[in-house]
Amino acid sequence: MSINPHVPGIGPLVCKAMFIGEAPGKEEHVKREPFVGSSGWEADRWLKTAGFIREHIRIDNVVQEKPPGNKISHFINLGNISKKRPISAAPRYEDWLLYVEDLRHRVERTTANVIVALGGTALFALTGIHGISKWRGSVIPCTLVEGRKVLPTYHPATVQRGSPLNRYIGIQDLFRAKKESEFLDIRRKERTLITDPTLDHIERWVRYAVDVKPLVAFDIEAINDEISHVSLSIEDDYAIVIPFLKPWSNVWSVNDEIKIWKLLEELLTTCPILAQGGSYDAYMMWRKLGIRVNLVEDTLVAQAIAFPGMEKSLDFLTSIHTDMPYYKDEGRLWSKPLADPDTFYRYNCKDSLATR
Repeated sequence: MSINPHVPGIGPLVCKAMFIGEAPGKEEHVKREPFVGSSGWEADRWLKTAGFIREHIRIDNVVQEKPPGNKISHFINLGNISKKRPISAAPRYEDWLLYVEDLRHRVERTTANVIVALGGTALFALTGIHGISKWRGSVIPCTLVEGRKVLPTYHPATVQRGSPLNRYIGIQDLFRAKKESEFLDIRRKERTLITDPTLDHIERWVRYAVDVKPLVAFDIEAINDEISHVSLSIEDDYAIVIPFLKPWSNVWSVNDEIKIWKLLEELLTTCPILAQGGSYDAYMMWRKLGIRVNLVEDTLVAQAIAFPGMEKSLDFLTSIHTDMPYYKDEGRLWSKPLADPDTFYRYNCKDSLATR
């Protein structure tokens, strides 16, 4: 097996940003230059809008030759991951491994502070992560080259393939990439997640919030139709979760739990409450405890009104409005054997912080 780098990368090796796509198409194959076909025109639009100058960045593909029929599945079949089948079930998988190893050297030769992965194939090659729609917009470590960071976004070709809104999402991601290109390290706001509060801590926190009456971000988690956790945040860098259920047991004594629910009732009925899809949370509080939540703002509703055609999920809003990387899969870990309850508590806290 051997590779045929017919379409090499282009642009200066001394650069702040490197863009990596999947593989050349027909026009790229003819001109021996990446991103010069229809996807290249779309990419140029994104670059210009976000403030990048094409001549100042490095542009490349993971695979540097046109796959037969433009199907990357000849090299790797990422679709097999969701089917729990081997990704190596591809005619030229050995060549894929050679291209990825070569990509490592290509990245190392640049001075790029940020590597923009255009599409799921590039994301997987650079980080080993699968799921471009989940991870796009997140700034994550590059596992292929230690010390580099990756910002994945949609491939520009998806706009021509029936996803026109990806243009605006991709441009938004490139605005973030432009900022990230100014420094090498991953910088995020420091956030405090209180996952094991004492009764005294809860009481002091709630009393303060009731006195000040700020906008309180609120989120619940339920297990088997029972409220298991409630998270709250009045700042974008601090959240507290109040757990009520642990595997096979309650967290509090009966008297302490009654006291906590009375505190929460005072908080949720007197302070203005913000939630994501808050009708569910408010309904659960009313149905289970008779608490009428003073829900005044809902980020899901606000997104639907402001941008009717866009996604409204919390993970999407998090990727656009915060520097928090994708975390929503953490909420699915609680049911796994020997799962750490703290993972679920932290997940609940992150929901409140992201909503805020």
